Amino acid sequence: MNKRTIFIYAWDLLDEGIEPVLNKLKEMGVTGIAVTAAYHSGKFLLPHNPHRKIYYHPYSSVYYNVNTTKYGQLLPRTGEAFEQHRSASRGTGTSGDLLTLICHHAKALQMEVYAWVVGFHNSYLGEAFPEFTVRNAFGESYRHALCPAHKETQQYVKAILSDLAEGYDLDGFVLESFDYPGMLHGDHHELICSARKDELERLLGLCFCNQCMANARAAGIDADRFRQEIAHAAETVANSREPVTATSLPQYMQFIQMREDTVDAVFAQCRSIVDGSGKPLQMLSTLWMAYGAEPGLYGMNPRRLDRYIDQWVACYPSSAEDTVPFVDRALQSVPRHKLAAGVRMIEPEITAPEHLDGYLNAYAKAGVNDLFFYNYGLASREIVERLGISLE
Repeated sequence: MNKRTIFIYAWDLLDEGIEPVLNKLKEMGVTGIAVTAAYHSGKFLLPHNPHRKIYYHPYSSVYYNVNTTKYGQLLPRTGEAFEQHRSASRGTGTSGDLLTLICHHAKALQMEVYAWVVGFHNSYLGEAFPEFTVRNAFGESYRHALCPAHKETQQYVKAILSDLAEGYDLDGFVLESFDYPGMLHGDHHELICSARKDELERLLGLCFCNQCMANARAAGIDADRFRQEIAHAAETVANSREPVTATSLPQYMQFIQMREDTVDAVFAQCRSIVDGSGKPLQMLSTLWMAYGAEPGLYGMNPRRLDRYIDQWVACYPSSAEDTVPFVDRALQSVPRHKLAAGVRMIEPEITAPEHLDGYLNAYAKAGVNDLFFYNYGLASREIVERLGISLE
């Protein structure tokens, strides 16, 4: 059976009703949900949510019961929806754990449940613990970006998976942001007013925190000199039209290799948690390829990481016409039998409900059978309803 999974926010399930939403999705042909278990802060338009239209998700929050003994300094904060449900359920005889209830109702409908876990993109902890964040070549902290090179940040993501594996009836995990966060896609009103934004990301997206500097030196890189070269190149790109290419710097690819080593270690530790759970859990990972994104810049080498991953969720083609080339590009990095792929049910990828059919037809032509839809809460009502028609 083909997998048809939809990303969904815990707060949308709480506000619209767990049973009604899951029943509706099941009738549409959706076979599973990837529900927020750990998610970054943000400001969202929720078109069909009955209680929240513009929703500030103020903290990078989690949606499960936290066993504080598993964590070090980086202790997660439970989300507003989780606490709202806990308060409302007191004295009712129902479970006060929102995720337990979601899993229970989904399993009753024979739907798969994946915990959607955002790892190192965390403004709440990054602001509280800047010593564990990505630092650019100028020594500036990115508060949205926990650096995966630190033992503390690695313990944090491992503890999340351990808590979820032990406490919930899950089919697995969808990991997002388990690599190096970059400069872009932060947590604030972002103004990177440059026509050379991609080149700046290749430069200012690199981390030079104390741990990454130590790792670079251990890898034989002249870390101080390389940081100075990156800073100089970034100044040049930001202030002139002089042609500067990050990859032309002598130690650039060696530094990227060092980042790959770090991410490989993170994935290995996460896999050990999954395998040690004693449960048949799958470990999936998003592969961010939208609009020509370069996963390798962030330490994500799918060929190398494939030994840890049960399925890759390639995210996202920009249009139905882009879908087949998008799949071809994904298949250069991941094996066909492990490829799932995403459809963004929001603008600009979909501007009319019928555009959804174009993606489904294109993926069928490309031989991709397992699809992930992003996302229930952000899509308009008419696009969500179109999903039911398209999957018939």
